[in-house]
Amino acid sequence: MLNLVLGRSGCGKTEYLRSVLRSRAVSGDSKLLLIVPEQFSFESERSFLLSMRTEDAQKIEVLSFTRLYNYVGRTLGGLSGVTANNGTKIIVMLRALEGLSDSLEWYSSHVRSASLAKELVSLISEFRKERITPEALREVSKITPLKTLKTKFSEIALIYETYDALFAKTYVDEDTAHERLIKSLKENRFFEGYTICIDAFKGFTGQEYEILKHIISQADEVYLSLTLDNIHHTESTMIFGSVKDTARHLERIAKETNAGVKIVKKEEAGLRDGARFESKALAFLEKNLFSPSPEKYEVPQESTDSQKSAGSQGSTDSLESAGSQESTGSLESAGSLESAGSLESADSLESANSQESTVPQEDVTLVTAATIHDECKFIASTVRKLIRENGLKLSEVAVVMRNEEEYSSELRSALKHCDIPVFEDKRQPVSSQPLMCCCKSVLEILKNGFTTENILRYLKSGLSPLTERETAELENYALMWNLHARDWISDFEASPAGMDELTSDEAKAYNKNRLKELNESRKKAIEPLLLLKKRTSDTTSHEISKVFYDFLLKTDVPDKLKTFASALNENGFTALACEQDRVWDILMDILSSLSNIYGETKTDITTYENLFSAVLSVTDIGNIPHTLDELIIGSADRIRLSNPKVVFVAGCAEDVFPAVWQDSGILSSNDRKLLNSLGLPLGLSYELKACEEYFIAYSALTSATEKVYVSYHRTDTDGSSLMPSVIFENLKEIFSENIRITDVDDLSPVYFSETAISSFFAYAENYGLLKGKDEERIIDLNSIRDVFSGSLFENRFKVLDRVSQKRTFKIEDEEISTGLFGKNMFLSASRVDIYHKCPFEYFCKYGLRAMPAKRAELDPALGGTVIHFVLEQIIGESGKEGILAFSEEELKDTVNKWLDIYLNDYIGGTAGKTDRFLYLYNRLSRSLYDIVKRLRDEFTVSDFIPCDFELPIDNKAAESNEGVPSYTLNLPNGGTLEIHGSVDRVDKYEKDGITYIRIVDYKSGGKDFVLSDILYGLNMQMLIYLFAIEAGGAQRYGDIRPAGIMYYPAKRTSVNMSSRNMSPEKVEKLKLQNDLGSGLFLLDKNTLCAMEKDIGGRYIPITVKSNKKEGTDELKGNLITAEYMGKLRRRIDEILCRMAENLHQGVIPAQPAYESSRYKNTCKYCDYFSVCGTEGEDIREIKNFTNNEVFDELDTEEGENNE
Repeated sequence: MLNLVLGRSGCGKTEYLRSVLRSRAVSGDSKLLLIVPEQFSFESERSFLLSMRTEDAQKIEVLSFTRLYNYVGRTLGGLSGVTANNGTKIIVMLRALEGLSDSLEWYSSHVRSASLAKELVSLISEFRKERITPEALREVSKITPLKTLKTKFSEIALIYETYDALFAKTYVDEDTAHERLIKSLKENRFFEGYTICIDAFKGFTGQEYEILKHIISQADEVYLSLTLDNIHHTESTMIFGSVKDTARHLERIAKETNAGVKIVKKEEAGLRDGARFESKALAFLEKNLFSPSPEKYEVPQESTDSQKSAGSQGSTDSLESAGSQESTGSLESAGSLESAGSLESADSLESANSQESTVPQEDVTLVTAATIHDECKFIASTVRKLIRENGLKLSEVAVVMRNEEEYSSELRSALKHCDIPVFEDKRQPVSSQPLMCCCKSVLEILKNGFTTENILRYLKSGLSPLTERETAELENYALMWNLHARDWISDFEASPAGMDELTSDEAKAYNKNRLKELNESRKKAIEPLLLLKKRTSDTTSHEISKVFYDFLLKTDVPDKLKTFASALNENGFTALACEQDRVWDILMDILSSLSNIYGETKTDITTYENLFSAVLSVTDIGNIPHTLDELIIGSADRIRLSNPKVVFVAGCAEDVFPAVWQDSGILSSNDRKLLNSLGLPLGLSYELKACEEYFIAYSALTSATEKVYVSYHRTDTDGSSLMPSVIFENLKEIFSENIRITDVDDLSPVYFSETAISSFFAYAENYGLLKGKDEERIIDLNSIRDVFSGSLFENRFKVLDRVSQKRTFKIEDEEISTGLFGKNMFLSASRVDIYHKCPFEYFCKYGLRAMPAKRAELDPALGGTVIHFVLEQIIGESGKEGILAFSEEELKDTVNKWLDIYLNDYIGGTAGKTDRFLYLYNRLSRSLYDIVKRLRDEFTVSDFIPCDFELPIDNKAAESNEGVPSYTLNLPNGGTLEIHGSVDRVDKYEKDGITYIRIVDYKSGGKDFVLSDILYGLNMQMLIYLFAIEAGGAQRYGDIRPAGIMYYPAKRTSVNMSSRNMSPEKVEKLKLQNDLGSGLFLLDKNTLCAMEKDIGGRYIPITVKSNKKEGTDELKGNLITAEYMGKLRRRIDEILCRMAENLHQGVIPAQPAYESSRYKNTCKYCDYFSVCGTEGEDIREIKNFTNNEVFDELDTEEGENNE
């Protein structure tokens, strides 16, 4: 007899079925079964153990349909087999497709497609569940009117048949298990004498209906519950449409088997509408939800009075005790902050929409949030409040959503912040596990080659033969030299120093040793891979699996995995540590499946890798069974709840919940409709699917006994707007003004202060309000902050202050800063410029020595170094007279000779150099040829002679008479500041026993010298060098007078040929003008004439303008008298001492220099921009002054100093 127990949600159907089994067990019956969905089995077993004696509870078997297969098999036998997981099914399907490659037309180009294999496995599972055979599908294809569909259906039938044949040889899954069970039940009346109850299903598959047919025909009594108001009532609400279809199907089965059917009366079963609900509002909700003509809810008078009374009392909680909690501890009383003044309780904040005359019911709440983050934050905080204030257990609360994937990460994070353990009814993907990442990267290397990206992915898995340090060193080298696949196969030859010039023997020896270590690391990582590549070519799938396993053993992967698991366990990640053994077992299953299914079939590594990746994409790890007190979250269509007191229904946005069914997979909606019309129904019709979605929503909303929160977020992750779903609108219609609507944006940060860490995030996310005018919010935030004074989070708050406020970076302890930069400071002139561009950049680069990884490429700095070297060698070897005597060919040959020498002797020759690098390097010869040619022309009109190249400004060099001493200043704290460096070129002119010194700096990118920059500590490098030579160069040059500084272009500039009729003379004149450098020169006509006899402005940026009226000549350009040269030197000394003093005091502000043309990109090209986060908020403005204004400033300062 089939006893149908029908009733609406919460009327007591489940309890009635359990009572039937309990009474039979107590009476001595032992053939008792309860069949429920897998997700409901734990709760069902638990209920029996809690409500009856253990020996009686053990008489009742709680099974799902899948476990029923095993239960019957233990008695009847013949139902064994190797259980196939999803990965194995994909491999079998790909094997089937490969075997049919010559027989397919519709799918011929996709036989190796893993995505197609996954779709086909899913479709065939659907066919099996509905008991649609390949033969039935083939017959339908014959009568299909459209030719394309004939081909499609017939090929799917062929694939289905082939897949079934391969699968049946070894494996069994849920679908084939059900078919075996059906066959066994046909041959055996297994269920005779049984009382069987079936509960918590909303529908059944074709296979399950067939199993039910045998159960109904064999068992003594079958009780089956369905959530349905009336099986025959035509005016029943649409939410029960799909369930009503299920009930009618069951009636037909009972009649066909002559078992009889009885609809159990509510009185007989003790069913009562709304019996589950402690809340009148929830009972009213269940009765009217989605009703065509819902009634309007009115708050009972006694409820209104009690709510008003409770509301007037306010909250007496405080946050005072929260500061002593651990980071995951509870804020014992987060409702209000007495120490900060009077605040309304968080509950009163929720009722912002209520009217004074009406207090809304509190058991159904609508929640709207700006983002999914805010929605999840509200859910987590409210759950925590319910546990803390109402004394609920976590197991009495559930969170349900329709699209679980979207919510999983955000919700877990929010719950973690509130210290809420959670059980998620979901399996986790295995592809992101370190072991699988390691294997995937190795197979990608074998498939796609030894690319740097693949190799580094393998090395960074943590399971390669290399240590972290060895991996980091290889990564830096690979980045530096932009290594390609071929470079990893043979020994590295390129210098680990990149393009840096190695001059000392010590540096060369160290570099050689580094290269040796890098090659040893390369061999350790690459040689096992090369051997694996050799052994996996031209072989079988079985052999590939075998040698891949050997590779894992030889590279110590199992031991490294154990070490990794131990580290996880020691650091408190016990669950992750336990997963590692399971992940290894999963890997072994994958390798075994690939070996068994493809066996001795020849398989190339591309196919093998594709198979492995396909399997990996569908393989997951089950969660560790939940404890007795965890919050349960799950997808509304899968989760089965057992009367939780509070339920949160999240994501109730339009077209999201209830969901809109969309085409997906191989069969379109039209394909499915056609199959249905031809007698092969695949699941529910579209009309019933819509009904089912409403039923899913109804089940979620009516599963709580006391409270339900319904929420959605207004903005999706892609920025698109979302609207509330029909659920929202229906609830507002039912409850009207009697429903609480909470906007998360309106809640105080106090609402989210449930644990120390959630309080910190609430404070941090609302930090900007401290600068606003909302006094109540400011009080709330300051009160939260007060709680944490002296707590573990105090430092986090200080960091937050620094990040969000205008920051002045400073090392507070002068002893540390002096130790970091040195009491006696020794630094290059270029570092002085970097400090004054931005002190914080100087600190990062030279204090912390946080140097960015760099590529070995021909950048401007290296180009300049090469040019300096070649010019030094040519002028040093040939001198002025020799250069004047060069023919054009001799000049070119000489330039190329020295370029070759530098390439081979200083930067490692052509090894490791790209074709582009060599092209750019050889192109330097053109620039050098032009420079030397221009220099030759200049020599014809200049008495200044180059006498030194790359002149060291350094005490050690001066001791060996190879340079001049460092520029040294005594500091107020007793220390010294030594400035060292190297001058590209020193020119001298001797007259009357005086040596006039001009220094030249080659600039490949051009350089404008602006005198007023000096006042800001900028552009001082060349003047420091000039003053260093003046101060310490007497032994080398005699009686010195500074003649000036000059920036000389290191490459010829192009000319805009706007006029095609421009003469060659005009073109050359324009080139000379464009190539004219900049600088600062001594205001002395004789000295200037020595630089260029007629001061014509061709070789120095100085010209003579004749004043015929007064009969005088006026010099134009950047000129300075000897007197002001001295004042300028004293100002530079003062700036240098102030810089050293600031560094000793730890003054390192992130305050970049800014000027609209020369210093507009100070931050843009800074390697540390992301560290300081200045974003142009705090700049040091560089103003431009005329030279005369600079001289006035020098006069003013010297006058003040003299006073």
